[in-house]
Amino acid sequence: MSMKTLRFRISLCDLSALYVLIWIVTPAMGSASIFRAILLACAAYWGISNGFFIKKHAKELLLMIILLLGYFITQWMSHGVSYAVSWTINLGVFVVVGLIGMKYNYEYKDKIPVLLNIVLFIVVIVSIISIRTVIADPYALRRATYSLEDRGHAYGSYGFIYMMTQLLPLIFFLLVNKPKERYGINKVLLIVTFAIGWFLVIQSGFFIANVVLISSFILIILLKDFNTKKLLIILLLIVVFAFSYRYVVEILFSGLSRIVEGKIVYERKVNDLYNQFILGYDNDGIGLVRFDLYKKSWTAVLHNFIFGSAIIRGEDASGGHSTFVDIMANCGLVVALLYYWLIIRMPIKMAVMLDEAKRHRQLIVVFLFLVFSIGIFDTIPISCSWVWFLFLPYISNSTSIYKNAMD
Repeated sequence: MSMKTLRFRISLCDLSALYVLIWIVTPAMGSASIFRAILLACAAYWGISNGFFIKKHAKELLLMIILLLGYFITQWMSHGVSYAVSWTINLGVFVVVGLIGMKYNYEYKDKIPVLLNIVLFIVVIVSIISIRTVIADPYALRRATYSLEDRGHAYGSYGFIYMMTQLLPLIFFLLVNKPKERYGINKVLLIVTFAIGWFLVIQSGFFIANVVLISSFILIILLKDFNTKKLLIILLLIVVFAFSYRYVVEILFSGLSRIVEGKIVYERKVNDLYNQFILGYDNDGIGLVRFDLYKKSWTAVLHNFIFGSAIIRGEDASGGHSTFVDIMANCGLVVALLYYWLIIRMPIKMAVMLDEAKRHRQLIVVFLFLVFSIGIFDTIPISCSWVWFLFLPYISNSTSIYKNAMD
């Protein structure tokens, strides 16, 4: 596609969609009121301009509206109006990106690589800034997650890092599985994003993010040309691990301790995990704290399964550290099911709309692993939305086009 053709094809509506995507991946824009106001204006303009398309998908739109209303009401009852407005806007961004994904995947596939190239370039820039920051101050990214005073900087924090846990495995899947034909997305940009992004996640000090990344890479390698032999090897490893759990874990922690020696962010995490899983106690570290929060969320679900604690008790009884469990605990079954539909069913539907190729099934397994890893064990940030609604379908559909051309 030439630059001349590109200029004629990108409209104001496309620029509005692009702004929404840029806002999501740029930390400095997330906390500034002026940028959020522009976000709302762009989202509104895009929605009005694509009214006919949205009308054609009235069923999906109705479910999204019910989700937003239910979420707003439950957050209002448990946290107050200002909190409810703020967090419903965040969920609304998820909805808008979902609609943008539907529009471009169904009608303008040729524009998706253009959008993704721009977004990936910005991701690389933010990653480089974040790496410089975390090298100078190992706790900077974590402080920006919890402290209002440390937000609004150019470097990424929790949301950006956990977006990487979703993006990097999909890039790895694309590089591993896609033949060397012409990429719609610049191949060098993909490789640079992968390399810099992984280095950032390692440096960030987010332990679960690193576990998810490494596990997903192993999963992708195992799924490639999966056969009975690989299945037997996996089962054998599971059996061996079951009978030698303590010995294997001792070796693992010994190796981890040497690797993280001198890295203060990771040293504490590894020591806490060792105390809990090997010695059987926890000095108020990350182990029991997390498990107590998960337990609190599951207890709230069991007591308020249908309507949620917001309706029954007028408070948020969740632990606040597991999106999938917390939303059911606080908002109830209906809102939770609609939320699961939005972030799981919709991306899968867009990813497999051309055919049910074997490669698609592998990709969906990877996606489900990623979304459940973060959804069950941590909080899902809105920065993941563009990865699920645009990048995931792009990978699936581009490999489908290649497959159909070869048939």
